[in-house]
Amino acid sequence: MDCATKEAAVSWKASQGVLSYAVSALSEQQDTAACVSTGPGCTLSNLRCGRTYRVQVLALDNICSSLPSRAAMLTTEPCQPNITAAVLDCYTDSALLDWTHSEGAVSYATTARAANGDAVTCTTNSTNCELAPLECGQTYTVTTVASNPVCDSDASASVQLDSVPCAPTAVVTEQDCAANTALVSWQPGAGADSYLVQAFGVEEHEVSCESGAAARSCLLPGLQCGFTYNITVLAVNSECNVSESAVTVLHAAPCVPSVVLAYLDCQTDAVSVAWEASKGAVSYTTVAQGNGGYSVLCNSSGSTCQFASLPCGLSYNVTVAALGVACSSAESAVAQIDTGNSRAAPQPGREALRRLTGQRVFFVLTH
Repeated sequence: MDCATKEAAVSWKASQGVLSYAVSALSEQQDTAACVSTGPGCTLSNLRCGRTYRVQVLALDNICSSLPSRAAMLTTEPCQPNITAAVLDCYTDSALLDWTHSEGAVSYATTARAANGDAVTCTTNSTNCELAPLECGQTYTVTTVASNPVCDSDASASVQLDSVPCAPTAVVTEQDCAANTALVSWQPGAGADSYLVQAFGVEEHEVSCESGAAARSCLLPGLQCGFTYNITVLAVNSECNVSESAVTVLHAAPCVPSVVLAYLDCQTDAVSVAWEASKGAVSYTTVAQGNGGYSVLCNSSGSTCQFASLPCGLSYNVTVAALGVACSSAESAVAQIDTGNSRAAPQPGREALRRLTGQRVFFVLTH
């Protein structure tokens, strides 16, 4: 059997007194083929794929024909398979292939080839197999060939298979603390059609943004003050959205301090300031700005601060800002206090004043 031409050469020992020979081939499916020769050999053509033929030779002269020779069995090449499905598994970087049964096939070999030269093959005696592992970001051309002990079939018609996109890398965030936004940028992953940036807060707040394949950044809006976010970038194509970058941690700006109370101790001329703790704050900066241009700065790790010996006779506007890991909050609402008239100053309750004791306090005086 010549697998390339799909023809079979038949030969025999010559007989005495013969003018010609007639060769016939008959399959179990009643397919026939024949050839005639004056010598001890001829070629059978138009053979059907996936058949086993019984081949016999008759010797002829002008008057009679001989009895048929003993039959020889001829097996042709398997029929061409047809791929019916190629399903990508996004989580395992593999693909499951199905194809039609080929008459005459004993086994099958399926090959996927990418433009970068990567090739993946699976062999089986059934009509499906798994191709693994596939490289990310590649488009594979997939074909299946059926085989038997005599020949390989023609390759099936090819199908195109896109693997999972490669995960983005080098994720960087640039935070706008005042606007509560963050610009997220990355190095793209091969094979991505678009990108999805997700920010998950540790307290279940979530924000996201999307961009096209050509973009390398997008803006996350609406970050909540005091939240810590885990940021990932997903590369997405028509098949998969599981190619995820490494996690980048982002600390949003701390919340603005609230309920700021200022109290003057008339005996010591010290002003104590207290406020509600701010979510996300690491430390605080308290500023007392006098109406004569005099200002005092107090840094504290807790939610109280004390100014010692403020110059008397001035009215002060007191504000507090929270400092976080990456940002500072806006200033709090102003609390006013007059060192010339302590009774006019806002008075915190007893419980608020008790919180003022036992705090670590630092002072910086500026003019």
